[in-house]
Amino acid sequence: MHAFLQGARYLGRGLRQITQPGLRRWVIMPIVASTLIYTLVFLLAADTLLPMIDGWLAGLPDWLDFIRPLIYGLLLVVALLFMAISFTLLANLVGSPFNGLLAEAVIHAHAPSKMPANPPTAMQSAVRSAGRESRKLLWIGSRAIVVILLWLLSLLLFWVPGLNAVLGVMIAALWFLFGAWAMSVEYCDYPLDATGQPFASLKTWLRTQRMHTLGLGAACALLAMVPILNILVMPAGVCAGTLLWLDLQQDQGLQNTSPDIH
Repeated sequence: MHAFLQGARYLGRGLRQITQPGLRRWVIMPIVASTLIYTLVFLLAADTLLPMIDGWLAGLPDWLDFIRPLIYGLLLVVALLFMAISFTLLANLVGSPFNGLLAEAVIHAHAPSKMPANPPTAMQSAVRSAGRESRKLLWIGSRAIVVILLWLLSLLLFWVPGLNAVLGVMIAALWFLFGAWAMSVEYCDYPLDATGQPFASLKTWLRTQRMHTLGLGAACALLAMVPILNILVMPAGVCAGTLLWLDLQQDQGLQNTSPDIH
């Protein structure tokens, strides 16, 4: 639990980093992209997702009226989590070229020796990051299918008194856990990409530092659910994931698990 909380605290460091003069130019475009995509996701949700929830609740039998507010609350939480995950993944797909350059800038500012001896040009880094983002989305998407199927299956059992409340809590927790993992995949990969490490190294990094990376992912998932503030998730998450990687490295490889949070 200590490692989980440590990882979560890095998001605060990431938020402070995006105001630094040397990083601002790489932060502007991700924020613009986040703003546009958040507006799109919000409008789509208001037009389809929320009416869908209202329509589903209207079909509940009268004898379930006593539990209707609970069911509505749980479905709303799941809807918010779904919107947050969708928003973040779309924003990262659009902003990935700038996110890669932002991660490189953070490494240059804190540990320039970690960069390759012959780093790629800004254009090469942008193209590479965009291609790598598609691999992350495929990995996340394959796991999302399982979560969605479990969610749909749970809806079939929502008619059972008592069980519906338990299922609602479990599905909301499952969506949040999935969101935290998805965020950790997104933001913990950028320093690996910036330093020229293969995509396969991301799985090793997430496995050996599971609680640290999940802690950061959970903090990003929570911030992604907050309207307006969620436009800061992408640049702050990139900075946070890069700082976490740098601190856990401490020139001793992935085995070091005792970062020093400044």
